[in-house]
Parts: sequence; structure tokens; C-alpha cells
Amino acid sequence: MRQFQKFKELHEGSEPLILGNVWNVQSARLVESMNYKALGTSSAAIASSLGYSDGQQMSIQELFLIVGRILDNSHLPLSVDLEHGYGENVKQIADIIEELHNMGVAGINLEDSYLQDGIRVQQEVNAYNQFLEKLVSELQHRRVEIFVNIRIDSFLINQDNAITEIEKRIKSFQKDGIHGIFIPGIVKQADIEQVVAWSALPVNVMCFPGLPTFAELSAFGVKRISMGNFLYEKVYKAGADFLHTIQQEQSFNSMIS
Repeated sequence: MRQFQKFKELHEGSEPLILGNVWNVQSARLVESMNYKALGTSSAAIASSLGYSDGQQMSIQELFLIVGRILDNSHLPLSVDLEHGYGENVKQIADIIEELHNMGVAGINLEDSYLQDGIRVQQEVNAYNQFLEKLVSELQHRRVEIFVNIRIDSFLINQDNAITEIEKRIKSFQKDGIHGIFIPGIVKQADIEQVVAWSALPVNVMCFPGLPTFAELSAFGVKRISMGNFLYEKVYKAGADFLHTIQQEQSFNSMIS
């Protein structure tokens, strides 16, 4: 079965898909060893691991390299965080998505916001909707089958009346060729249930302080739950704790015991 179809079906079960967000081969192997069903790259984690800030600071070639190594070392469907697309126009972004598809990637995330002078700005809804229509048409013309997950960043940028803006964007963005809606930063039960009611597509939420349990999210109708860069941050926090203990104890015993 093609990875796209496998990945799509993971959003259709009775339980949400818990996506293991990874940044290199070792993290992908770790997640796979724990019997997770799918992987997703974290753009923030990959960028940080390469010494960049998040927000398309690394090159697309560097992203391709990391993605290729993960694909070569995992059997799980992989979704790639493509941020705002890494291109200046629809053709360039479609070229990148087609390349990822040809590599064996099952899905992508695209964000409706971008960094401008270090500040995250959400693209105007009608302009982004027109972009999506053109992109979907181009991908269909090229017969590129890939799970397109659209990230709506109203909560992340602390937008006034975020939930009202999200309703407008969901109803505008969901169309043939879009497969999921991603709302990072959403945590309140009433907001989550409202988003699920508005969306004809599977709803994806992300690890965030105050996020309900997986069982609760399942009951609310959520179909996908992501880690974002929280696993990456936790791993390196643990590493920092080990290094601090070594300094305090003047011994490697804490690391080898």
C-alpha cells in the first residue's frame, strides 16, 4: 500500500493518530521502536539541530538531506513540516512538494503564517485561499498524491478573536486536495469541539500547556495529535541535566549507571 494511503487511513480510525515528531535518524528510530504508527518532522527541531532559528532559515537542500536520511532508515509514513512552502510562487512550492512525494514522503504541513522581520504574520485569508486553490490544482495536474495538512496559526500569534478567524479560515481552506486542518495552540474543550464541528476534514492539534488528554481529545473528535518540537526540547533538557550532574559530582557515574 502506498504511504499516502496508509497515512490517510491513520486519520480515519476510532482513535487519534499520535504523530512522533522527529529531527534526525536517531529520533526516528527511537519513535519507531516505541511502536508509533507515523512520523512527522519538526521544522523547529531540525533547524535548531543544524544551528538555525525556525522560520525557513535552513535551506531546502538541507531539509531534503534530513528527510532522505529518515526515509532511508524508517518504514513508517513520514509527514514533512514544510513551513510556508520554501518557494516564492506556486510552481516553486509544487516542485518542492513533488520532489518530497518522489522521495516517498506521505504528507506535508503548510502554514498560513510566515516570519517578517522576526515577527510571525498570518497571510490574509482570501490571498491564502487563492494560493491553496492554485497549489491543489497544480498538484492534481502533476498527479502528486500527498496528504496536505493546512496549519492555521491564529492561536500561535495570539490573534484577537482567534476562534472567529479560525472558523473563517477553515471554511475557506477546506476543499478537494486538502486532507487535514491543523490548529496548534488550541487547548480549550469548547474551542476544540467547535473546530471539529466546523471542519469536514480531520483536525490536528499539538502538544501545548493545558492540552487535554488523548482520551479526551478523542472524545472531542480530534483525529491527529502532534508533538511539535517538545520532544526535541525535552531530550536536550535531559542532556543538560546530565551534564550539570557530572559537573556537580565530578564523576561520570550518573551517565553510566
